Amino acid sequence: MMQPNREKIEVAPLLETILAEKMMEIERKKIDFNLEVAEEVGAIWADKAKLERCLEYLVSHAVKNIQQNGKMVIRLAGSEKYVRLEICGADSENFGDRLRKIFDIFEDIKTNRGEQVGMWMYVLKDIIEFHHGKIWVEDESSNASKCVLCLPRDLRKKVKIVIADDNPGIRQTLRDILTEKEYQVDTVENGYELIAYLRENNPKIVILDMMMPEKDGTEVFNTIRSIQSGIKIIIYTGFQRYENSVYAHSAEKFLLKDENPEKLLRAIEELM
Repeated sequence: MMQPNREKIEVAPLLETILAEKMMEIERKKIDFNLEVAEEVGAIWADKAKLERCLEYLVSHAVKNIQQNGKMVIRLAGSEKYVRLEICGADSENFGDRLRKIFDIFEDIKTNRGEQVGMWMYVLKDIIEFHHGKIWVEDESSNASKCVLCLPRDLRKKVKIVIADDNPGIRQTLRDILTEKEYQVDTVENGYELIAYLRENNPKIVILDMMMPEKDGTEVFNTIRSIQSGIKIIIYTGFQRYENSVYAHSAEKFLLKDENPEKLLRAIEELM
């Protein structure tokens, strides 16, 4: 599996680079083109390769569906939580309806059913799901559509993680590492506290030590899922004997405590 490679990406320069490569086609079709970039659009926490491919495919498809001597406007703006891209002016019969068709068959793409789809549709679907983005089409007039792509700036601020470990040093170290990465982090020191916590809170990920006093990870593993079926479990233990256990196979991730903390960060990213 390819590792996610999210980083802070300045969206405006990336978009301008993509547009520079399309200017020859825009000029050849004599398209009246205008790029509007709001001040301080800023960056988003994204996979650069995925974001670049998505923007390139969207721009290319829009340019392809602009009529000769037509008009095209691309607007890029940012708010506190989102970056918003608008592509306006593409012929609605081709661009808007085509995108709507893609949205309609997203579920079929997931299960490899439905009609033949182009690679760029998979890229579009991938960027939306991977970055928890939103995309929609608005008709501006009888013959033009506006495509809107909205991506959150930083998904980590939306992700709550609870660490269950009886070692206060490990709890504090992991809290510091994850807090620095802007995750929301809580800690508990045994299975009893973890179960009580889960009944009152809705974290996305549990980092679970297997050996704890009073009530350890083996005793609470199944209870975690019975309380919150969608929660993701990362077993984080110092005992290698659990590596081939039923718990390791049932958890989303298994890591040994002596491994590099970067592996834990990557594991969390993969579960987002």
